[in-house]
Amino acid sequence: IFTAYGDKDLGEAVTMLPVQLIVFTGSSATGKKIAKVAAEGLKRCVFELGGLDAAVVLADVDIEPTAKELVLRT
Repeated sequence: IFTAYGDKDLGEAVTMLPVQLIVFTGSSATGKKIAKVAAEGLKRCVFELGGLDAAVVLADVDIEPTAKELVLRT
């Protein structure tokens, strides 16, 4: 697992790592760059683009308060 925070050039650089899957949360513009370069290496990608907050909700969560928190977050 490689986690990075940085400017727009970092996203494209991550695609050069010897990985099979890239998971990216961020801007649509950077996501497009990552997708383009990742496609050349046939790397699988998962994107969450343009949103303010990504969230993963697991099966054991109390869904009612979690859903409210996710919707009301600013």
